[in-house]
Amino acid sequence: MAQDGGHDDAKDFVSDYDPTFFSHMEVLVMRDAHSRLKDADSPSTARGSLTPHNNAITLSSAKNDPMYQPLTGHQPVRLLRLLPGKAGEPLITQLVCEHLENAKGCYDATSYTWGRPDNLRDIVCNDKPFAMRENAYSFLERLRSTTESRMLWMDCICINQGDLGERAAQVLFMHEIYQYAQTVVVWLGPEADDSAVAMEYILTLDAKTYVAEAVEDFFSLASETTKTFVFDQWTLDNHDPRLVKALLVLLERPWLRRVWVQQEAAVCENTRVMCGAYDVTWDQLFSLAWIVTRRTTTGWPEWVAYPSIALESGMKGAANIQRSRIHHLRMFSQAYKQNTYYSVSRPSGVGETFDGLIAKRWWCEATDPRDKIFALYNLGVWNADKLAGRPKVSYKDAWQMIYTKTALWMLQVGWTTTLSYAGHRDNVPAELPSWVPDWRNAREHLFRATLEWSAGGAAKKPVIRTVDLAQRKRAVPGLYPCTYTDGPKRIKQMWNAGLELSAILVDKIIYRSSAALSGQDSVNLNHMKMRRTIEADLAFIKHHVPKYMTGEPSEEAYAGALITNMTHEEKLASKAYEKEGFAAFRAWLEPASTGPCPDYLDAVESAEALDRNAFYVTAHGLMGLVPGVATVGDYVAILDGFREPVGIRRAAGCPDPYYELLGPCYIQRMMRSRAWNLILEHKCKYQGGSEDRAPAPPREEENRLRGVCEGFPFNLKTDYESVLEVLGKRKIVLL
Repeated sequence: MAQDGGHDDAKDFVSDYDPTFFSHMEVLVMRDAHSRLKDADSPSTARGSLTPHNNAITLSSAKNDPMYQPLTGHQPVRLLRLLPGKAGEPLITQLVCEHLENAKGCYDATSYTWGRPDNLRDIVCNDKPFAMRENAYSFLERLRSTTESRMLWMDCICINQGDLGERAAQVLFMHEIYQYAQTVVVWLGPEADDSAVAMEYILTLDAKTYVAEAVEDFFSLASETTKTFVFDQWTLDNHDPRLVKALLVLLERPWLRRVWVQQEAAVCENTRVMCGAYDVTWDQLFSLAWIVTRRTTTGWPEWVAYPSIALESGMKGAANIQRSRIHHLRMFSQAYKQNTYYSVSRPSGVGETFDGLIAKRWWCEATDPRDKIFALYNLGVWNADKLAGRPKVSYKDAWQMIYTKTALWMLQVGWTTTLSYAGHRDNVPAELPSWVPDWRNAREHLFRATLEWSAGGAAKKPVIRTVDLAQRKRAVPGLYPCTYTDGPKRIKQMWNAGLELSAILVDKIIYRSSAALSGQDSVNLNHMKMRRTIEADLAFIKHHVPKYMTGEPSEEAYAGALITNMTHEEKLASKAYEKEGFAAFRAWLEPASTGPCPDYLDAVESAEALDRNAFYVTAHGLMGLVPGVATVGDYVAILDGFREPVGIRRAAGCPDPYYELLGPCYIQRMMRSRAWNLILEHKCKYQGGSEDRAPAPPREEENRLRGVCEGFPFNLKTDYESVLEVLGKRKIVLL
């Protein structure tokens, strides 16, 4: 293993996922269920440990609470019988133990948010008071019949929230609890903010047409299909301001943003949505979200207030639920298989993999960080080999442990985009290894990644090993554990896994753009910042890299790097688009310019080249975009088997090969397996320390052959000579 920059001590590595490896880590054990559940708000986690009042049984019930009989057998559940009653009368319920197989189709499953922890209301359960939050209480009131009992499954009371083992066991088959319900009933909440106006409008929508349109759009191979946008029909003069506001506010309701509802609303054929006295189908609610969602190339009308984050999240939440419903119901529902507007074939099969699920739902809300993972477990499509290594559901392990295990499992089964959501963040304590995404508030992908990208050879499954840092801390100075807080003022440490993988290119950053835009700056100030940044970038590359490694003038390579070789329509950019668009962009930035905003600017903004990402140049002449946290002296790397390059930083106080991950980056003209092709063609071997050395000047004879070539020559050795010095397979360890 010493070959390729490896390590001689093989016992430091675990070649495959090994649960026993994590026994070396310190696990955060939650000592007090009451305090831990205090602010939770998810199906598998008590959405609030209620303060006892009026001697009522509360949601923070103990593991051995006499109200809860032990659940035994295969897939045991408790159902809640809601007895009939009139408005104003106490809500009276009974818990009934049953096995899911026997209960199929005999109950309704509920999906809701628990609401605020104040204004507690008592119901009667098994002849004892039980305190619940106002929103859950109002939901039960809405569901109660005046003449008949109703059998429900409601997580806040049907799961003993004080029993960690029971909660984990119920999560394992919670998707089946919802799938086998007669109906899943969604509660958006009581009538408020003209919700009746919005619900009346929803009842008029042609759901069949809009759902069919969405199915085509979701799975079409075209870059964008034609979709309905309601604001095409409404103008400043003919719209109803009250209706518009009511529709947008309805989509801001918190239910659409919760992570658990992604599963709850997706798996049952008969899903209905209640808001106040109104009751509509799921397809009708989705239709509203669909027609309010703008097209990729369409902006909001100027007379519409800029949409809130809550509105954007609500529309995304509805779209993601609909995607999951299409996948799930096409596989399990005969009625939906025969439904023509669900019958569009998906080119690449059915179902979403776990990395795709979590990539589209990183923004979803969950009070318990572990639910960001557990809530999506049963929405994906699993092969037996992938399912076998999946970390177990456990509410006894710290969220740091769950995230680390999950990230390692995802990487080892080949979901390499996991690293695209990880990386170092300034001014944030290191509670996780740099290679583990912080799914509590994971950031959106930094680049508009395309399937065309395969910088490290996407067809290859990367070889990933784990390094036990606790065993190496004495031998390697500078290694440090992750630090996190366990309760008030209690700081704990956890020695986590280092991630060893192969890099095929590593090069040092010697220049980085300095200016960044600010949303608080005026338009003129931002124009000035952009103009000065571009002028400084061009001055540097003109002096240091007059010609790019591909033979093209470096200014043209720079024009492509700023937009990651993607147009404003998210298509691969041609050389003409890059050159002409950049020229139009520079002209537009001039103070005297009065022309319209060029399309090239939209492409720059999509790449966030002057915002979250920064332009860089490496010691051997590579150019591209790197996360804004990167500085001169950091590195860019192409990892074997990974589609996207990454920015890395040598770990403070540690020798090579220990690095921290900064995040994904872009390298101009190196995104389509070019590094591997050059390695194979020129038989490149890693030269120790080459990433820190200045490139050797070209030999005089070869220098004579240099010149600006038409197109992008691939096999002209003299153009790639300096890059060849930093190519070659080697091992690095991400901390």
